[in-house]
Amino acid sequence: MPENTRLAMTAFTLWLVFTKSVKLLPHFYRYPGDNKFIPLGIAFNYFYGLIKVYSLMTLHHTTWGGRTALGEESRSLLDNSGFESLGCSGRWGMI
Repeated sequence: MPENTRLAMTAFTLWLVFTKSVKLLPHFYRYPGDNKFIPLGIAFNYFYGLIKVYSLMTLHHTTWGGRTALGEESRSLLDNSGFESLGCSGRWGMI
C-alpha cells in the first residue's frame, strides 16, 4: 500500500473514531470507570447506522401483517348480525 494511501486511511479512521465518540465524551468525563465501554459505543453506533440504512432500503416492503390473521370469531364481531336483534339495519342503523 502506498504511503499516501496508508496516511489517508489512518486519518480517516481517526476522524471516524473521533466523530463517533465526541458526543459520548461528557459522560466519560463524569464517569471515568466507563471508559472501557468506548469501543462498544462506537461499534453500536456503526451497527445502528447499518440498521437505518437497511430500513431505508426496504421501506417499500411494508404490508398490513395483521389483516390476514383476523380469525372467524373476530369476523363475526365485524359483521352486523348483532345489530339486527336490536331492530337496526346496517352498520350505521343505531345513529
